[in-house]
Amino acid sequence: MIRTFVANAGTHPEPIAAAAALAVRGELDRLATASMWAQDSTLGRLAESATQTRPGEVLRQRALPSAIAGSHVLTSGLRMEFVFQILLRLNAGAAGRMLTRRNSIFHRGVARYLSVNSADLIIAQSTSALAAFESSTSDTFKVLLYPLPDPRWVRNYFEEEARANPGWAQHLQGRRDSEHRVRLLEREIDMADLIVTPSTFAARSFEGRGWTKPVVGVPLGCGVPDAELPVRSDARGKLRVLFAGQFNQRKGASYLLEAFRAVASPGDELWIAGRVPSDLLPLLSATRGVRVLGALPQAELRRRMASADVLVLPTLADGFGLVISEAMSVGTPVITTPHSGGPDVITHGMDGLIVPPRDSSALADALALLRDAPLRLKLSSNAARTAARRSWDVYGDELLGAIEAARGAIEGGGVDE
Repeated sequence: MIRTFVANAGTHPEPIAAAAALAVRGELDRLATASMWAQDSTLGRLAESATQTRPGEVLRQRALPSAIAGSHVLTSGLRMEFVFQILLRLNAGAAGRMLTRRNSIFHRGVARYLSVNSADLIIAQSTSALAAFESSTSDTFKVLLYPLPDPRWVRNYFEEEARANPGWAQHLQGRRDSEHRVRLLEREIDMADLIVTPSTFAARSFEGRGWTKPVVGVPLGCGVPDAELPVRSDARGKLRVLFAGQFNQRKGASYLLEAFRAVASPGDELWIAGRVPSDLLPLLSATRGVRVLGALPQAELRRRMASADVLVLPTLADGFGLVISEAMSVGTPVITTPHSGGPDVITHGMDGLIVPPRDSSALADALALLRDAPLRLKLSSNAARTAARRSWDVYGDELLGAIEAARGAIEGGGVDE
């Protein structure tokens, strides 16, 4: 039986799903975390008994799947995580410093554990991997869960976008990462035996590197659909368009606004659920039909998704775009670009629509199609059925299958590193 160590300082769902699948198989040694806790822990029991309040919702979201027992959880930096969450609402600079401190404590805890406990397999989320990889033995198979396209590809693509659309260049999140972050990402990538991305698009973005290190894409899962999906009517003639996430140019903000202006009729609405840079608020306020909802609690965001006619994610570069599967799970069709996990889970014209990136005209045409009530209802019902087939349990099993296949190929001489 193999011993597997999973490292995830934050709350990324991919390593959590991997750890749950490994626990079911009896192959999980430890899940290292700085942000979550087992359901059978003190915090887990507190979360279970919490009332329907915002703090209670946050506690429940941080509880690990029941398959992961507390005896398999290695916690390092949790106190700093609590302080970080408080500072995040008070002082961004202090919050950033606290996050750095939390990560440092996490990495020290991981290194300390692996210095006396060997692992056959390490599965680590990007930015949580370095200490685990550096503390492993030469026989350990190291898997990096990288949530985005190749950082080199992203930098080149964003420079192209900045030249084409200079007025929005300052809002290209990730265009100018710090040198420290770039070195960290590249070090993790270099040390990994296998890179797993959340989409075929993200995996293919690494092809330009010219090496043979295996990179595979495994599409993400989504939550269990509501037992009763909202009843959608074909009688309403007005469109309710939802954008969910950080409103910036990486997500295609300018192209969404251009497309909505081109097709909007009186009564149509564009809801923006997420953080919006302050300098963009006047522009949004001046655009008819735009409603800025701000960052919403998960339950409220889910209700908004269920009442929208369509979710639009015109992203320039996303590893997957989890809001895609979240919207589909409540029967809300999605318009997105091939620079996401959309093509992995959406069949164009059947349960959603795929449009070219950086193309406001194509996006406007897709929005116009959604005025066709029969098409809208068809996409909605099909989207819910598609999402129901992509649970996080399915993702965990597919991820472990991809790792086993790649490991077998490498150890069998099928892949040159």
